[in-house]
Amino acid sequence: MRLSGRTHFIYTAEEAVLYDTVIEREIPCYHELHRVIRDVFPYDDTIQELRYLELGIGTGNLTKYIIEAHANIRVDGYDISHQMLEIAHSKLQNYSERIQLHCADVFEVSFSNNYHVASIFLCEDQERIFTKDFLSRIYHSLLSKGVFIVCCSAKIPEDSIEYPKTFLNTRLWAVRVLWENSPFMLYEFRKL
Repeated sequence: MRLSGRTHFIYTAEEAVLYDTVIEREIPCYHELHRVIRDVFPYDDTIQELRYLELGIGTGNLTKYIIEAHANIRVDGYDISHQMLEIAHSKLQNYSERIQLHCADVFEVSFSNNYHVASIFLCEDQERIFTKDFLSRIYHSLLSKGVFIVCCSAKIPEDSIEYPKTFLNTRLWAVRVLWENSPFMLYEFRKL
């Protein structure tokens, strides 16, 4: 496992340590949400190495759940908080050969173009997901039929959902709601 990138302090060390306790209490159906996300991943034995891009890896809870379900997965995890990444690094040390952690703002980074699945969980700045620049970078980071999973804290307006389908004047995404359990929504954007 490798930590790279600039140091950006969003959480204090104390807040990062308490994050797991607080998040499970504050987010309804936290573990159910992880199960739904895990079930979107392709279960194809012909894929030698399943590539996963996790945007906003936090303390690594979802990553640990996903990596334990897929023996053939490699993860690139990004988070803006160095403190959160330190906890994720410790939590995921048994899987270090399959994970790379990066400290960066996901809205300012370019990604490689070889992922089967990408995901992002946002409670704030949700409108930043649906910009042409960000969606274009995610789209080009996914392999054919790749999936972008978006979890956000409120229902995305219908006019925003249409945007990913029509940017660059073509239908590039198949969009469906995977889970709706107020106050969170989970969307799947499948690359066509």
